[in-house]
Amino acid sequence: MKPRVVTVHDEQWLLRRLREQGTGVLDSGVTTAAQRREIIREAIDRCNLTAVIVGRDEKGKPVSYAEAYERLYSEPHAAAPRQESAA
Repeated sequence: MKPRVVTVHDEQWLLRRLREQGTGVLDSGVTTAAQRREIIREAIDRCNLTAVIVGRDEKGKPVSYAEAYERLYSEPHAAAPRQESAA
């Protein structure tokens, strides 16, 4: 499957919804797309919003924060396991 292009509109919608939940995410500052993706992932986890319904899809089906994240970034919401560096 071809990765989806992340639009500013879609990302701003998700960030606005997260702020409405009181996460305090990205209230100021300049970030890269990769930083925003990780900040959003962490906010969803930290505030236990994974299964909370954030909106509906085109067919009217409820969409959770985790599903919205996965649709926006074309990657699983679950954080990838961190690899320990060999010393």
